[in-house]
Amino acid sequence: MRPKSPEADKLRQAVLIIIDEITMPKKDGLRCINSLLRDLMNNDKPFGNKVIKIGGDFTQTLPVVPRGTRADVIESCINTARFGASSFTCHSQQILAGQTEHNMWLLNIGSSKLPEVSGLPCDSIEIPQQIVVAENLIEAIYIENLNDMEVEQLASVSF
Repeated sequence: MRPKSPEADKLRQAVLIIIDEITMPKKDGLRCINSLLRDLMNNDKPFGNKVIKIGGDFTQTLPVVPRGTRADVIESCINTARFGASSFTCHSQQILAGQTEHNMWLLNIGSSKLPEVSGLPCDSIEIPQQIVVAENLIEAIYIENLNDMEVEQLASVSF
């Protein structure tokens, strides 16, 4: 990204950056984001002193390490990354309060407890119709009106 590009200007103006599925990139990817934001913001603070809100579930998706061992995959995860004197800390994910059927379905996927469905290949899963969202996905899952929230409120939303 060039420092004088429109994309760089958007990142400089951003007060909150949301990264979903944070478990998928390797920690080197997070280091690149950290370095980019420090450069763009012209400071040496973690992530350029931007508020970063992350979401993801380590029981569902991990980074891909070609021909890597289990230890290689774990070592590449973002929760082993260190940024200067402080470490990157992951907290338990809080999913959709009150959506217990959806929550249980996600937990069952993560622990390989979904039953096999007749007629589907063994490496496929069936998504129950009642948990498919047909409206604005972000608003349906997280909040009814994101535009009316202050940065502090957005940063405290549990994804």
